[in-house]
Order: sequence, then structure tokens, then C-alpha cells
Amino acid sequence: MIVLYTDGLIETRESDLEAGMDRLRSTLSQESSLQLEQFCTNVVATMVGDTSEDDVALLMARTVNAVS
Repeated sequence: MIVLYTDGLIETRESDLEAGMDRLRSTLSQESSLQLEQFCTNVVATMVGDTSEDDVALLMARTVNAVS
């Protein structure tokens, strides 16, 4: 899985960058069986809830193993 995000997803006034990255890692490891759109929605909801102090962007893509 490829995950690109802005700092608004992981950094808040109350927690630093490392704490946010740890939370994101934990969140990403829990729900990988969901459809990608729902997974992305759940990650944003878990990380920032209904409100955010900053702009938040999250782009997720799953890679596929191609067998020739």
C-alpha cells in the first residue's frame, strides 16, 4: 500500500510529528481488508475526527502483484 498525506493528518498542537506517525502506523495496520475508499475514510476519522486544526489530505493506493 502506498500512503501519501499532509502534515495536518498527523500533527496537532497537542501531539508532535512522531506521535502522529505512530498513530497513523497503528491505524493503517488494523483495517487493511476494507475497500480502499472506506479504509481511507476510517483513517481520516480516526486521525482527526470531525474537525481539524489544519488542512488534511490523504491519498492511498494498493499495489497489485502481477504474475506473467
